[in-house]
Amino acid sequence: MQYAGMRRNAKPRKVRRKIVEGQKKLVRFILIFIIFILLIIFIFGNHGLFQLYKLKNERILIQNHISQLRKEREELKKEKNMLENNLDYIEKLITLNESQIHYTKGKCNSLMFLKAAHCIYNGSPDKGKFRAQDVMKTWDLPKGSYFIID
Repeated sequence: MQYAGMRRNAKPRKVRRKIVEGQKKLVRFILIFIIFILLIIFIFGNHGLFQLYKLKNERILIQNHISQLRKEREELKKEKNMLENNLDYIEKLITLNESQIHYTKGKCNSLMFLKAAHCIYNGSPDKGKFRAQDVMKTWDLPKGSYFIID
């Protein structure tokens, strides 16, 4: 036997299979562990899904707040414009009152009352609710001539 000296000192086949299976299990465990860590980072990391979910909810809240602030700003602009215009209108009413143009026999006539009343409250056109016409009838205000305030 010429090859008897060349024989390799090999481990039995079962031992080799166990070693290979152990190495495969170790590699699987390491890969699963790495995938698990990456999955946790993907979900809970600074740029993960959970953070994106929180940011999306926060964005919706901020957008709602911004739209509410825009509505408030528009209302404030309207109120500012109304106050500026009403102040001018009130000054014109004061001038009209001092000039006694809309007075009949020293008494405020219905046209002057309407101008002053509309400055404060326009009233309601519905019967049964407050209307300037009802007040004029109740107070028996004299009719006046039509006059436009610029």
